[in-house]
Amino acid sequence: MAGHTSALVTGARGKVGAAVLAALADNGFVGAGNQALAGVSRSGGDLSAVARVANFGDRDGLRQALAGVDRAFLMVPFGGSMRDHGRNFIDCAKDSGVRFVVRLSGLAAGPDSASAMGRLQSEVDAQLIASGIDYCILRCNSFMQNFSGIYQPMVSRGRLALAQGEGRIAFIDTRDIGRAAANILHNPEPYAGKVLDLNGPELLNNAQVAAQISAATGRDIDYVPISEERARAGYQKAGLPDWEVEVFTSLDRFLAVGGGEGSPDTLARVLGRAPRSFGDFCRDYRASWL
Repeated sequence: MAGHTSALVTGARGKVGAAVLAALADNGFVGAGNQALAGVSRSGGDLSAVARVANFGDRDGLRQALAGVDRAFLMVPFGGSMRDHGRNFIDCAKDSGVRFVVRLSGLAAGPDSASAMGRLQSEVDAQLIASGIDYCILRCNSFMQNFSGIYQPMVSRGRLALAQGEGRIAFIDTRDIGRAAANILHNPEPYAGKVLDLNGPELLNNAQVAAQISAATGRDIDYVPISEERARAGYQKAGLPDWEVEVFTSLDRFLAVGGGEGSPDTLARVLGRAPRSFGDFCRDYRASWL
């Protein structure tokens, strides 16, 4: 790559952001020099890059973080301020002269999506498309790392209770998302203006997921399908606001009827290799469930 190129990664402490950061470093971006790499997080610290601290609600802080940046990876944290935070970053990126943004969106994102999460994600996508900045939007399927993260307590107890029926899902490894995003940031021209649906290599229902984790750990893990009403009550008991309860219950409903099915071909093309399998994930994250 000729000349000075700099990339900024939001959510650099998260699973996807950290993977993007690591993959960019592999692609030749370093903490200083002709190809500069900056990771932005709310707490700073050692990000294996030039750390920049910013808050999505602070436009002045965002402008400082974006100073001198050519390309950015945008992951807007889920929450009630998601639309405003997305708009803040995109406006500041445009004002700062950012030329290309890779945006982490979600499964089936669109204004008419059956999933409330998909509709919410699509609003931020639309902001980016309307901004005039060159972009590539990654609509990623459900993360394998959910089972070592938010679902980990259930898995460790041996009982995966979800309202997703027997729906099959093309789970994707966040490390593959990171590598795909880094490849696009490294060579953005072929992907400019594209919306890519990224899926993992297998269609698995949660019973099959539980069986694979069981095989990897030697423990008995059961999938227990529960009703939408029971799931809704659980979300409410956890103290989630009504709008957030609707987001998660509609996502469960969408996945239960096959909304998580998809082809791995696009991801494989961007990676230049086959995506990681769920078995690969289980072997690498086995310690999470022991």
